[in-house]
Amino acid sequence: MVNQTELSKSTVKSEWTRIVMSKNGPAKPNTRFVLLALAQFMDSDGSNCFPSFRTLSETTGMSKTTIQKQIHVAEGEGWLQISTSSGSGQGWKRHIYRPTYPQGVPNSGAPSDRKLSTRCTNSEGNVYQFEQKRVPAAGTYPSITQPIPIHTS
Repeated sequence: MVNQTELSKSTVKSEWTRIVMSKNGPAKPNTRFVLLALAQFMDSDGSNCFPSFRTLSETTGMSKTTIQKQIHVAEGEGWLQISTSSGSGQGWKRHIYRPTYPQGVPNSGAPSDRKLSTRCTNSEGNVYQFEQKRVPAAGTYPSITQPIPIHTS
C-alpha cells in the first residue's frame, strides 16, 4: 500500500523547487540559482540540508561572498529557514537550511485554495488519488488527505 507520509514528504523538495523556478520565485536569478543548488543537498522532505559555503561555491561557481549574500536575501524574502548547529570536535558551526514559502506566495503557483491531485498505484494494482491543499503561509508544507480509491477502466 502507498505510504501517505512518504508521499507527503517526497513532494516538499520538488514542489518548493518548482515554485522557486516559477514566476512566483525569487526575482534575482542568482538567488534562484543558489536555492536550486541548496535543493541538490536536501532530502526529498526538505530536511538534512547543510552544505558549507565552500561546497555551494564549488557547486555554483560563485564566490563564497556571493553565496552568503544570496542566502541572506533568500532568508529575508522567506525562501529559507536557517538554523545553526555546532558540530563535534573543533566546535564548527554549520548552517542547516529548510525550505519555506514567503508570505503571500501561493505554494502551487496558483490560487491558494487550488488542490493538486496525485495518482499512485500500489503493489496490488489499486489506483489511489491523493489531494494536497496548498497553504500560502510562510513555513508551511503541503499536507496529504486520506487516499481516495478511484477506478480506471
